[in-house]
Amino acid sequence: LEAVTNALKHSGADRVTVMLERIADADGPAARLSVHDNGRGLAARRPTGRGLDNIRHRALTAGGRADIRRGQAGTVVVVLIPLPAPDPAGLTS
Repeated sequence: LEAVTNALKHSGADRVTVMLERIADADGPAARLSVHDNGRGLAARRPTGRGLDNIRHRALTAGGRADIRRGQAGTVVVVLIPLPAPDPAGLTS
């Protein structure tokens, strides 16, 4: 939500794409949330707000990681959160 809010408030983008998918990461199953906008991209200097730091902190707290970078057009935010391995017997506890 923070990445979408940032794109709408600060980027000047007219398009924001959000994708959530389950992937097979090197460490096991994971959820990958990607937010891409076609705005002006990240500023060369560090922004004064805490939004990007909050995204990174929340990903780390959940055992994952966040990658925030300037894309070819706009900003790309990718958050990867590990998922529990499926129960091979199909049982839940």
